[in-house]
Amino acid sequence: MRRPPVVKAVTSTASGYNWTWWEDVVGLKVNQDRTNISWAYNGSCASSGSTSGEWSWNYGSGWQIVSYGGSEYESCSYYRGTTYSTFKNTSFCWPLPTVYTYYYYYYVRTYGYPSGSIGGMRSTDSIDECLPLWMHYQVRKVT
Repeated sequence: MRRPPVVKAVTSTASGYNWTWWEDVVGLKVNQDRTNISWAYNGSCASSGSTSGEWSWNYGSGWQIVSYGGSEYESCSYYRGTTYSTFKNTSFCWPLPTVYTYYYYYYVRTYGYPSGSIGGMRSTDSIDECLPLWMHYQVRKVT
């Protein structure tokens, strides 16, 4: 009896990011939280990934970082990287309350899927702003 040939799944790698940031009324970026991931995939499973975060803020206009961090999660269905952070500005609306932007309790998440595609979610908020702040985001596969 002849056996059918064994077909091995070809494993590839990919990388990308979910970049989320806030801008003020004149279009200046006040802070950002970016989740970078890379992962392996073979068409049926995502595996062996890595996550890194990038945080920046406009120090010259009074913004400061309060906290930041990240985590990762791996399953066959997806690889997920998550970052979080909190920023504040005590002079943005002085003498009114301190302005905060949260990516903490909220998050920036990037997903790598078994197909090699990428996805992202974000949960962010700003509070006590006296002038409008606008949130922007971009999810992109790099390789």
